[in-house]
Amino acid sequence: ATSPVSIAFWNTQQGLLVSSTNGQGSIWKTTDGGQNWTNVYVYKTPFSRVVVTGGTSAKVLVGINWSTPSSQLVTSNNGQTWEEQAYQQPSFAQAACGTDTFVNHSASSPSQIWSLCTGQPGAGQMGKRIVSSTDGGKTWTIRANVNPAGGSSNGLSVSGYPAGIDFLANGRGWLWESRGFSYYTTDGGQNWTPFTNLTQPESKEARSMSLIDDQHGYALLWDNNRYRLMFTADGGRSWHEVKSWAE
Repeated sequence: ATSPVSIAFWNTQQGLLVSSTNGQGSIWKTTDGGQNWTNVYVYKTPFSRVVVTGGTSAKVLVGINWSTPSSQLVTSNNGQTWEEQAYQQPSFAQAACGTDTFVNHSASSPSQIWSLCTGQPGAGQMGKRIVSSTDGGKTWTIRANVNPAGGSSNGLSVSGYPAGIDFLANGRGWLWESRGFSYYTTDGGQNWTPFTNLTQPESKEARSMSLIDDQHGYALLWDNNRYRLMFTADGGRSWHEVKSWAE
C-alpha cells in the first residue's frame, strides 16, 4: 500500500487499511496483525477513511474529504465483498455539534456514542469539544471543551487540528490530530493525556488510530516522510513498529 490514509481493526489480527494513489482508492486487508496486506478493492476515486462498524462490518468513505464523502462502501463479511451506498451524515450531527463542524463519532453500541466537534482552524489552533450520548444521540453531555479564547483544559491543548476519535464502551478513548499530539482518555473523554511517546507535533503525527480493547490498538503514524504502522499491547505505554511505507 502506498500513501495509506486510514486504518481500522476488528481485533489484533484482522484489519483494514485504505490508501490513495494516482487518483484511485484501494482497500487492503490484513489477517496477521498488519505485517502483510492484500488488496481487496480498487475504486476510481480516492478514499478518506475506514471505520469498523461492527463485529464483521466496516465502511469506507469515498472522496478526499471525510467530512463530506460522496458515497460509502460497506462490508458485512470482514472485507471480503463491498457494496457502494449513498452516504448519509448521522442524524444526530446537528444535536451533537450545532453549527460547529461535525468531525467524527465513535459508537460502541447503538445507544452509546461519542462525537468530536471542531471550530475553525487558525495558526495551528482549533476549538474542539468532546460530547457523549447514552440515548442514541437524542441528548448530549459535554465532556471536554477547549477553544482559542479560553485556552487549554482537561489536558487537551487548543493546539492541533483534530482528525478523529475512537472509543470503547468503558469510556477509554483515543483522539488524533495533525499539528498536534494524539491523546488518550480513560474516563469517557473528560480528561486527556498526550501520547508523548508516540507523537510530536509537526514531526511525528498519527494519521489514524484504532483502539481494540484496554490494552491493544494500532496507530498509523506519519514520521519523517514515512508511514509507520505502530502497535501497542499495554494500553499505549509502549509502541512498536509493525510495518512501514515510504511516502
